Amino acid sequence: MNLYFERKRAALGELIYAGWTAGTIAGIFGVLLIVLRADGEWVWSPFARTAVGFFGPILTVDIYVGVLSGIVSGGLMTIFLSAASAMEGRGALAPVRMIAAAVYGDEALQRPTRFPILMTGMVIHFATASLFGLIWVAISRRSGYGAAVLGGAFYGLAIWMIQQYGLLPMIDQPLARGINPTAFAIAHLLFGAALGAATLFVRQVLDSYVPAVLVGLFSLFAVTEAAGMIFALIGGDWPIRRGLGWGALYGLLLWLIIHGAIYAVNPPLARSLQTLPFAAWNIFLGLVIGTYPAFLEVRTEEEVRREDLRRAA
Repeated sequence: MNLYFERKRAALGELIYAGWTAGTIAGIFGVLLIVLRADGEWVWSPFARTAVGFFGPILTVDIYVGVLSGIVSGGLMTIFLSAASAMEGRGALAPVRMIAAAVYGDEALQRPTRFPILMTGMVIHFATASLFGLIWVAISRRSGYGAAVLGGAFYGLAIWMIQQYGLLPMIDQPLARGINPTAFAIAHLLFGAALGAATLFVRQVLDSYVPAVLVGLFSLFAVTEAAGMIFALIGGDWPIRRGLGWGALYGLLLWLIIHGAIYAVNPPLARSLQTLPFAAWNIFLGLVIGTYPAFLEVRTEEEVRREDLRRAA
């Protein structure tokens, strides 16, 4: 069952897309503000210091390797599934639309495909690929490329079996019944084999400072995007003025939570933060997140009426 807010314009998927977009923009502003306040340091030093302070140097590298390898392998999987779908005559975007159906339901399969649906499908796919990359780094042992590729291939097939016959029938029935099982299995086999090779390759070529910077950036965007989506789900289809007002209060709440969390897990980092500038920064981020209604797609009354009839059926 797909859950929708009982509002005329904003389905759950559109709220998630709008909040994610606003959160991404908030993250970009956050990066600019941090870089401008680098105080004579190399501009990316605050991100590296934050990542190492939270995760430690070893775990920071593991996070970087897992996420990057998962994204690269997930991209290879996307190319294969898109090509297989196009050869079947269903269009190259069909797999992405079926993934987005986990949020949008059967609406994701209708044409023409709207941009928020495609974006949601891609975000779900690459976030999942990154998660599986992190899990692989945690459970695998360093070995040669042959063993890594073979182990990764079995890992990919295990993921396929769990998804095809366990998770997808519960959370994404359009994907479970619409995807070609053979192509889906081969795609996971490629994903796992590429993941096994990519993790070894990335570890060998990376500079020790680069992972810390990128993990710091990733953490910042993960926080702002999650905060944006949560705020959008709370606000529903608020007008922008109301979103901005409550966004400022929301930013203040984020500051209290984040500041408290930093003191709990990383006191030296917390003591290095200036309280008032950090509070002002979070309030500003809340204001940016509060612009999420601008990214909601306005649908016609006929579209709203059809959706209401479909939900009532």
